[in-house]
Amino acid sequence: MKLTKLDLKSFKSWVNLTLETDAPRVLLAGINNSGKTSVREAIKWALTGRCQGLDGKGAGVQRIVPVGEPGAAVGVDLAGIGTAKRAFSGSTSAFEVSGFTGTSQIQQQALYAKLNTSPEFLDAVLDTETFVRLHHADAKALVLSLLNVRIQIEGDATAYTLEDLDRMYQAAFADRKFAKNKVRAFAMPDAPSDQALPRIPDIEIQLAQVRGLLEVEVRTLGTAAGRRQSLLEQQAKAKVSEWFTHELTEDQAVTTLAEAEERLALMEEEGQPTEETPASIGRSGETGQKIIIALRAHRPSEGCVLDGSIPCETAKVRFTKRAKDLEAEMASPVAQEPSRTRPEQRTVVTPSQTLRNEIRFLESVLGRYKVVREANEKKASELEAVTAQLASLPDTSEQEAAIAKLRQRISNGEDLLSRARSHWTAVDRYAKATAEKQTLQAEVDRLETLCEVLGPNGVRVQALSEAIGQFEAKVNPYLQPFGWTLAFTLDPWDVVMNHRSIDTFSESEQFRIGLGLQLAIASLSGLNFAIVDRLDLLDERNRALATQMLIQAPLEQIFILSTREPGRALPQAPGVLAYRIDLQKGRSVVTERIAA
Repeated sequence: MKLTKLDLKSFKSWVNLTLETDAPRVLLAGINNSGKTSVREAIKWALTGRCQGLDGKGAGVQRIVPVGEPGAAVGVDLAGIGTAKRAFSGSTSAFEVSGFTGTSQIQQQALYAKLNTSPEFLDAVLDTETFVRLHHADAKALVLSLLNVRIQIEGDATAYTLEDLDRMYQAAFADRKFAKNKVRAFAMPDAPSDQALPRIPDIEIQLAQVRGLLEVEVRTLGTAAGRRQSLLEQQAKAKVSEWFTHELTEDQAVTTLAEAEERLALMEEEGQPTEETPASIGRSGETGQKIIIALRAHRPSEGCVLDGSIPCETAKVRFTKRAKDLEAEMASPVAQEPSRTRPEQRTVVTPSQTLRNEIRFLESVLGRYKVVREANEKKASELEAVTAQLASLPDTSEQEAAIAKLRQRISNGEDLLSRARSHWTAVDRYAKATAEKQTLQAEVDRLETLCEVLGPNGVRVQALSEAIGQFEAKVNPYLQPFGWTLAFTLDPWDVVMNHRSIDTFSESEQFRIGLGLQLAIASLSGLNFAIVDRLDLLDERNRALATQMLIQAPLEQIFILSTREPGRALPQAPGVLAYRIDLQKGRSVVTERIAA
């Protein structure tokens, strides 16, 4: 950066001043309070919007307006850029750079970008004591920013800035906390038992083999077993059962029938008359009782009394009622007295008719016995045949035992398979959980390592040490004439001179230290510009050393503000443009100029 011209239209003690400054070294000499420092502050205000008397944001600009002037205005011509002009009038501030567009704020940022610098670097090169007065954290930040340290992490080709590392460290720190919480919260399943169980495929193969054997055995046994089962079912159906019972046995029914038929034959031979008699009188007491028994024993569901294969459609209640009527008839006195005592209107039957009815009843009973007997004989025959067929079947007990054994093996195998599945599922679940937890722990370990690498004691230590070493190498040549060697400590941050913190040095000593730092910052920042004020703090010897340092410094331009009495001549040296400044009637003026 190089200032080729300075216009102070109105700033503090300056009004309507134009200074040509196109020289490597510009000397402004004058008595105290002549306005030298105001030149520095004017340049600073024009470039940054801040200067002495204003707060950090540039507020309080009214203080820089000369008495009697409507406002303040300063312009600086920057080589290769244009004129930067800042003005204040009333309550309005304005800033513009020739060739730039946009608001004042946009043009301000554009100027910093054009200069490839920052407000902090400009402050450091415009004021010798800026760096020395900075808080430790700000001083460290300025140096690290100035050095623009780039750091590579092992296994990563990217070169990271310190800001990048800080962001990465904060992210890794937060991720590490989250990862640790995940590990702590991870619930491991119960460890599986250590029982030695076969693998599931092995069990399934064995089961398939046993099922194949069982299928062969069942197929071999199938015909005989099926035949045996069928015969056993037929045998159960062929069992003889007494399904018809009566008060009269078959023999009794045969005898009673024969007697009745004989009596009827005798009646017909004798030709007995068919006179009417009460229906109950001609029936013997014994025969009546048998008929009553038969009526009560009859079941309509078992078929007709004459033929059991013919359904009986007469309700059971009709038989029961007839039995009761017959009992009452036989028990009545009329049935015991001569016929003269009976009412003439009662229905009567002949003895032969009564006997015929009895014969028909007995014949039906014998018919039922015959049906049952024939059915039982048929079942007995069938049972005999089935039993014979069962006896002829081959003995399959060994095959059935083998099948039962195979089925038991299959049952045992299925139980083993169930237990194996549960076991190996638990083993698999435990293994997966173990692997997952190991993965989580590996992530914690990775983040732990990353935090160590990115943290204050990680890779940045060596990189910063090397960078700080470069900065020290840049500063120390300026300090060696004074017999000093500067060093920085990183943690905690400190600036040490000859093993002493610079805070312990005197004001004059701190000024010389600040001068060396200022020139180094001007060089490293690329601004190659500096303004040095208050050289009068130094004694004659040190002032001479500082002046020699400023003349020889490898910077494009340096403004030197120096106290000089009116009678002392301005220096004449190659590359030095000198101005004498004086104060007349409260206004700063230039009274002499020595060209470079």
